Amino acid sequence: DYHVLFIGDSITEGTGSRNLLNTARSMRLNTKALITNAGIHGQLLADDNANRTGRFGNQFRSGIPNVAFISGGTNDLDQGTAGAALYADTTTPLVGYLKSLGFKVVVATILPRTGGTWDAAAEARRVEYNNAVRGNAATADAVLDLTANPTMGNGNEGNTTLYGDGLHPTSLGYAYLAGAQSGIYAAPQTYLAALTTILRGTALGGSYVP
Repeated sequence: DYHVLFIGDSITEGTGSRNLLNTARSMRLNTKALITNAGIHGQLLADDNANRTGRFGNQFRSGIPNVAFISGGTNDLDQGTAGAALYADTTTPLVGYLKSLGFKVVVATILPRTGGTWDAAAEARRVEYNNAVRGNAATADAVLDLTANPTMGNGNEGNTTLYGDGLHPTSLGYAYLAGAQSGIYAAPQTYLAALTTILRGTALGGSYVP
């Protein structure tokens, strides 16, 4: 019925979970979903954009809705890239390229982080980037504000049951990010909620359940 492409780094790949039980798997999408997880640990959003034709040019599937999630991690910011520059020079052209292929594009804010090399300056860059994502100058089809997720958002990064190392979610953390139709994992700021909204605006219709 539809295709979902996940773009990102180790958090998209599933580092920190048991058996790579990442967000995509934890969403438990219906059997008519085609899922492509392009998350690579250590990946930079800048590299995703620079290599976008080779990496994503053949990913669009004709005849069905295609949704791409751009879920950057902290790698670019940790290397010193300013938040506003990362959004303008990397995320924005990547959004435009994916939309030109026919994807509906969702851009996620970057999750919180603590410990290691992460300092106040890096945190300021994350805040700057996330503010740009919410402003949506790139005209993505939707913004997924993971920092506002009540369980995984800002202020929860020190909870080791959710973030095992202060950066990568645990299997439980991925479940909260993935979301569910109801129950303890249901929240507006989840991947499933964003996907549902996008798909219901396509030919699949307003009652479609992924």
